[in-house]
Amino acid sequence: AIQMVRLKDVCTLTGLSKTSIYRMEKEGQFPSRVKIGKRSVAWYSSDIDEFLNTGPMLIDSDQESRTTLNAYSG
Repeated sequence: AIQMVRLKDVCTLTGLSKTSIYRMEKEGQFPSRVKIGKRSVAWYSSDIDEFLNTGPMLIDSDQESRTTLNAYSG
């Protein structure tokens, strides 16, 4: 079964604030959220696990490849 993680838990798991998560998502450095209701979003747990294992990502949408950042300075 597909596991989903809600925002509160994503903040706890990553140590990031809601603002940082949304900013990094917009910049392509954090997995994209999935709308699960009118006012609810969640993330695939596999995407969060990958983020935790590899760190912030730069996503090249043209080639759909990901490059790990050496360090995130936000």
